[in-house]
Amino acid sequence: MDGRLISIEGIDGSGKTSLVESVKNITNLRFVNRKSKICNKLNKNIVYTKEPTDYDTGITVKRFLNSDINPLSLTFLFMADHSEHISRLIRPSLEQGKIVIVDRYIDSRYAYQGVTLKKYFSITNQRFVSYESEIRNDPIKWLKKIHSPFSITPNYTILLVVDIDIAMERIRQREQRLILFEKREFLEEVQKNYLKLAEEEPGRFIKIDANENIEQVERKLVKELSRIFDSWTKNL
Repeated sequence: MDGRLISIEGIDGSGKTSLVESVKNITNLRFVNRKSKICNKLNKNIVYTKEPTDYDTGITVKRFLNSDINPLSLTFLFMADHSEHISRLIRPSLEQGKIVIVDRYIDSRYAYQGVTLKKYFSITNQRFVSYESEIRNDPIKWLKKIHSPFSITPNYTILLVVDIDIAMERIRQREQRLILFEKREFLEEVQKNYLKLAEEEPGRFIKIDANENIEQVERKLVKELSRIFDSWTKNL
């Protein structure tokens, strides 16, 4: 495949989705118009997408997010949506030579479900002969294993790292119904997983300090995207 894939990740409250939305017009203007070499030399369009998707699979995921569904079942729903996303949009776009920028992708599964599965299997009395011990011992390793046959690894993953207190305040401003003591512990564990993933693949991950206001973080994000795009043109 001739296209390129960039994922943007971060915990709730990192400002990720707002940044992706604001960067859409900026990248189209700066990277396609002003930096016309991107368009002329690569002849690639930029495709923006997200997970969960707006397909039926993604709608199903969103419907069950705040339900009492067990974490293993929810993981498989996420996987179904991820598979649908790849087959319907990501793979075809990459095969057409496009640049795909995705708001949440495979590492969200590792970071988030890595926490929920570990907690679930530490308290449940269920015993799965072939899965239980493997998931309990290293849920992220198991998640990588079951995704590897069909998922596509990003060329780059931009990770927004934010102080938990700042993330909590942003969430509080956005959501009135928030159980703070549950959310804080969960977000701390999720961010630890993200940082562990970044440490394991330093060539793929680019960490950005997301503690500043959205305009300042936006400038950092655009700078990194510009650097990535320019590095790709040098190989042509």
